[in-house]
Amino acid sequence: MRAAIFNGPRSVTAGDRPDASLREPTDAVVRVVLACVCGSDLWYFRGETDFEPGPIGHEFIGIVEEVGSDVTSVKRGELVIAPFAYSDGTCPHCRHGIQTACVNGGFFPQNGDGGQGEAVRVPLADGTLVAVPGSGHSDQTLVRSGDRTASSKSVVRAAGCGSRRSTR
Repeated sequence: MRAAIFNGPRSVTAGDRPDASLREPTDAVVRVVLACVCGSDLWYFRGETDFEPGPIGHEFIGIVEEVGSDVTSVKRGELVIAPFAYSDGTCPHCRHGIQTACVNGGFFPQNGDGGQGEAVRVPLADGTLVAVPGSGHSDQTLVRSGDRTASSKSVVRAAGCGSRRSTR
């Protein structure tokens, strides 16, 4: 598959990478339809922080292509949003809304696939991916939704409001 590859400061190229595939029963493979360049990508691009050469990117939106046998929250064909970090959703940090500190999680592309490629293996898919309800979403709506939706979901869960509806 094709993907953005970080070669060193101020050098990113499109290159060939192994196809994303399931490794664990908790994984999903997502075909990327929209990807973002995050501000954190710019730090290592400019040479201001260390980053190993290889695939880059996180915060992507895509279609679920395949799910592991333990994945229950998303299914093949669904449109999903992936946040910066992957997390199990069950550890003490996740239960308190701090998915970036998940004891079993990590950050894309530590999983081996970056979000700026044709597809991504998403570890811990049930705790990571956010399904987008409905269909027919415009590209503009999706771009605006990416990180904000995942972050907002975390805030709502942390506040204990996830299952309540506002009466205002």
